[in-house]
Parts: sequence; structure tokens; C-alpha cells
Amino acid sequence: MEPPPQFRDLRIAGLYVVGRRIGSGSFGVVHRGENVKTEEEVAIKLECMTTVPSLLHKEFKFYRTMVCGVGIPQIKYYGQAVGYNVMVMDLLGQSLEDLFSLCGRRFSMKTVLMLADQMIERAEYIHSKNIIHRDIKPNNFAMGVGRHWNRLFLFDFGLAKEFRDPNTGKHIDYRDGKPLAGTARYASINAHNGIEQSCRDDMEAIGYVIMYFLRGQLPWQGLAATNNQQKCEKIAEMKSATPAEVLCKGYPSEFLAYVNYCRQLPFDGTPDYSYLRQLFRTLLRKLKYQYDSAFDWTTLNQKSNDSVRPPESSSSFIGTYLESTHEGSKRFDDIFYNNIKYSNPTGPEISEVLRKEMSYYADQLATIQMSPTDVYEKAVLNLEEARLSNVVFAIEKAKNEVIEVVRSERRTYLESVIITYSNDFDHVNAAVVQLKLKEFDNRLTDLKIPLSDDLWVDHTPGLNSTCLSPYPTTEALLKM
Repeated sequence: MEPPPQFRDLRIAGLYVVGRRIGSGSFGVVHRGENVKTEEEVAIKLECMTTVPSLLHKEFKFYRTMVCGVGIPQIKYYGQAVGYNVMVMDLLGQSLEDLFSLCGRRFSMKTVLMLADQMIERAEYIHSKNIIHRDIKPNNFAMGVGRHWNRLFLFDFGLAKEFRDPNTGKHIDYRDGKPLAGTARYASINAHNGIEQSCRDDMEAIGYVIMYFLRGQLPWQGLAATNNQQKCEKIAEMKSATPAEVLCKGYPSEFLAYVNYCRQLPFDGTPDYSYLRQLFRTLLRKLKYQYDSAFDWTTLNQKSNDSVRPPESSSSFIGTYLESTHEGSKRFDDIFYNNIKYSNPTGPEISEVLRKEMSYYADQLATIQMSPTDVYEKAVLNLEEARLSNVVFAIEKAKNEVIEVVRSERRTYLESVIITYSNDFDHVNAAVVQLKLKEFDNRLTDLKIPLSDDLWVDHTPGLNSTCLSPYPTTEALLKM
């Protein structure tokens, strides 16, 4: 659809032109747009200024609170133009609902597990900002474009709400008799029952989205009703009458554990996000899948959409990084430092930005498979047997075997980091990688074998001591 007539020859903020309509949110409409100077494509949300109160302004304030959040669209402009409230933001790729349809309305177990991991991370991040979404559904998740093709984004905060006072930390009070906010299909049972929503409701909704992707549809879909109110009531009734055991029947027990955990959370409870993520990460490893961003839709021939096809530069970057120690580490450092220098806020804000990025990626890198493999365990067993036999030659041979396995494990770890974050190297920094490798080494303490940085640096292509340089201080960054 064409943009409203009043926008056809107008440049918002002197930069952005409004293009065709591409969707609508919990309010207003969304158009594709373009920055006339950089030719960057953007999304432009329009809300009539007669809307009182302005939901778009409320959403803008939430986005402003979540600035620099990974997997959260960034706002480029907010203001008014020709009778509309206008918000310009990152343009995203296809929604998970669209991709679900593209893949025959069924996602593979591997794709669901990778998506679940990112969905839980997005919920954890917005909750850390004292915000609950209240409308978790496939339509409100979308994959990024370009270098963010493998990153899941959460958007449309029109129904979001602060659940905790950011100054005092006080949780909102328990209330009932509240109208349902959100989409009935994925809403929590408590939300259907009119109970004030909190973190637990977002997490339960994610559980229903996960089962929707696995099953193809939820048991309470397709119920006959004469109006929307009756439909919501029937959904609520059937959802309450459907035990988690029935919902998750035929699927690994981790899904049942997730749904039961979320349903049993207290109103003001803080979800154990690490536990919930670990449920699915452990299952991913158990099923011998790799977290390699090979989603179902990446195998489809959708050449016209960046969100469906990885950028061609991705694989060549990984190859170059692994094959060339010097060039690889130099590129790593250059990209990271340039991002801090040119992209992030300056002055007093930079310390907070660095702290947030450091904390986030320390947690992100922990998702890489670091647990000892069967090969490693066998090597350790051989070493113990050799020590018991007290034969020097056998002990030395077993030690060398263990060291080779460690080197292989470390290389696999590094490759996983590179593959997973090949498009995010402007955010991942060497010190965080080093920190996580120290944790990796801590898992080997029972060997009583010293594993120095030199051992790894010397035998891992693509990484050397330059790449393991200390994290830059705020003072040094401010002088750039």
C-alpha cells in the first residue's frame, strides 16, 4: 500500500522518506522507509496524534530504556509530522510466524531449541529493564537482516508495562479483575483469569510459542465462537483444562519441565532464566545438534530476503579467521575497537555501555558447548589407568592424548564462537572469550596437568596473544 498522501513528498527529520505499508502493530501502522543520505532501509511507525494516550510515545520510552539491548530494535528518531506521531527504527526481517508458514507450519527440533534459547534471553533482558512484554507471540519475534541474519529480535512493546519501580525496585502489587492484555492463543492461564501480569506470564507465553512451533498448532486453536469475547473464554477454559503433560506429550521431558516451571512461578518471582535456557541447551547437546544458526529456513531458496539467507561473507570470514593467525586476530581487534570508538555513546555513558556488553556476552559465550565429550572422558580414564599401572611410558602417552583432546576441544570451542558470532564480532571482545576459556580450563582441574595460555595460543589457528589482550579501560576508550 502507498504511504498516506501527506507523507509522499515529506522527509521526516529531513532524512527519512515513507514507503509502502508493511504491517501494523498493537496500534497504528508500519511502513518501510529509507534514509535518503545513507540509503539505509528503516521501519517507520505512524500513529494518529489524536490517539490519547499516545501508545507510540509509551513504546518509544520503553525502547529508550532498552537502548543497546541485543535483539531489541534500535530507535533512530521519534517526533511528530503532519498529524502523526512518528517513530523510525531498525528494519527487521520476516517474523517467526511468516517463517513458520514458509517452512510448512512445522519447525524442526533443532530450530525450535535454538529459537527457544534466544527467546528466553530476550525475555530476561527486558525483565532486567523492569519491563514485561505482555504480548509474546510469533508475530512479535523477527529475524534480523544483513549481518544480524541469525539474531532473533523482540519488538512491538505497545502493550508492555513496567512491573518494577526502576528507582526503588518495588514489584507491582498483585491484583485481579484485570482485562486480558495480549493474544489469547499464547496468554498465560493467570492472564486469562484476570490476574495482573508479571515476568511469569511472559515466560509461560514463550512456552506456548515453543509448543506451537513443535506441534504445528495448539489444542485450543480453531474453537468455534460467535464473538471474540466468547472465543477468549473458550480458549481460557480449554487451556486451563489441558495439563502440561498433555500439551507436551510425545516430546522430550525438557518441554514439560519448562511449562510446569513457568505455571508454578509465584506472582513476584524472578524466573531462573539460566535453568530454563540450560534445559534446552542440554537437550540440544543430548540430541547431538550444533548451535550453528542453521535454521530450517536457511536451507530454503529465498534469495531475495536477507533474513532467510546468511550473508555470503559469513563463511569466507570464518575461513579467513581460522586460516590466518595474524590477519584473523587483527581483524578481530580492529572491528571491536572501531565499534566502541564510532558506534557506542561517548563521555560518561560509555562505562555503562561497556559494562552491559561485557556482562551480556559473558553470558552469551557460556552457551557454547564446553562440557567434556566422550572422547575427553575416555582419555582421562586412560590416564588414570596409566597412573595406576605406574608405567612411565604409558603415563606420558596418556598425558599427550589428553592434551591433544583438550586442544581439539578448545579449537571446537573457538570455531563455535566464531560461527555463532561471525556477524557480531563488533560486539564480542577477546577478554570475554579468554574469561570463558578460563572457565573451560577449570573443568580440567582434576587432570593435575598445567594448561597455560601458551599451550592454547600456539595450537589454535586464528588466535594469538594479541587477541587475548586485556579489555580496554574506559579512560583509554575516551581518549580514542
